[in-house]
Amino acid sequence: MWYIVVAFNTGGIPDLIEHKKNGYLANYKDAKDLAAGIQYCLSNHTRGYALPQFDEAIITNQHMDLIKSMQD
Repeated sequence: MWYIVVAFNTGGIPDLIEHKKNGYLANYKDAKDLAAGIQYCLSNHTRGYALPQFDEAIITNQHMDLIKSMQD
């Protein structure tokens, strides 16, 4: 199974999506660009995936390190 990832280029979303690599970043509040992004992803078989820096093990370790640092 693969996912299409299309979102507006705002907030933390640009940290998660590399435009036209693992999804499409549409201009904020631009419905036409959002629709173009959906069409782009469907036409190009763009597959959504998590970027390496968001790997579950990495995020878990970062949280554990933060918790440990607050206990010291």
